[in-house]
Amino acid sequence: MGMARLGRSRVSRPHWYRQAKLELIDSALFYLPLTSVFYPIIAIPQTLKTVFAPSIELLSRYKDSFTDGTQRLNYKAFKEEMADGGAVKMIEKFDKYLAERTKELKALREKEKEERESKMSKMTKVGDENKE
Repeated sequence: MGMARLGRSRVSRPHWYRQAKLELIDSALFYLPLTSVFYPIIAIPQTLKTVFAPSIELLSRYKDSFTDGTQRLNYKAFKEEMADGGAVKMIEKFDKYLAERTKELKALREKEKEERESKMSKMTKVGDENKE
């Protein structure tokens, strides 16, 4: 026995089998509603609406914010915060944090430097002992 062949077999089928298969395909297409066949084309407007609806809604809300006073209220709140020194307070907090972080880093560097120097002094002491 030979090995099984992959792919199509060369067994010929009767002529009536091929003809029945084609008739089945033809009749199935005939009974499909036209909306199913042309759905990809018919659905283009709905698809575009679904894709672009969020951005259109966002733009319309942005446009409406100028007419309903939302932009004016936000501007007033921002202006009051600036008048109260809100920006100055934030800059002062940032400067304080930066100064603390700088001190921490300097202390860490000094500690590492001292550790390196102590290791180097131990190494030189060991080297001096070996020479003697």
